[in-house]
Amino acid sequence: MDGLRDYVLVEFAGNRFPVDLVPDLRELVDRGTIRILDLVVVRKHASGELSWFELETADPTEAVPLAELRGWLVGSLTEDDVAGMTSGLACGSSAGLLVWENTWASPLGEAIHRAGGRVVARGRLPALVGDAAEDPPRPRRKPDPAADSTGTR
Repeated sequence: MDGLRDYVLVEFAGNRFPVDLVPDLRELVDRGTIRILDLVVVRKHASGELSWFELETADPTEAVPLAELRGWLVGSLTEDDVAGMTSGLACGSSAGLLVWENTWASPLGEAIHRAGGRVVARGRLPALVGDAAEDPPRPRRKPDPAADSTGTR
């Protein structure tokens, strides 16, 4: 595993996990974009109690719609990881906790290593930062020294 690893916790109202996401995950794997390392389905009951199952160890009757993902998983999360990452879920909700490797990044990592470089920092930018980058830059206007404080002459 040489790619960057990421996770996402996605919460859904009610006691359900939308299995219609599976084909989209499969497409990302089939294209070689990601490698799924772990998938945990979590339920936070109305009482606040958490229950979850990892796909690799799930009762097959509970995980039937997710079965096609079974062979891809490594099982990288511990019970403490799951408890810590899901503590903020709303009572009466379900969630999917997905860990993946960005396999597209492996060749980049290898190229950096061959060039004698090393990654010294990496991170994620919040969506709002990325959204701001989509707006065209606005030229800065220099203040007009002849204008008064209201911007008029």
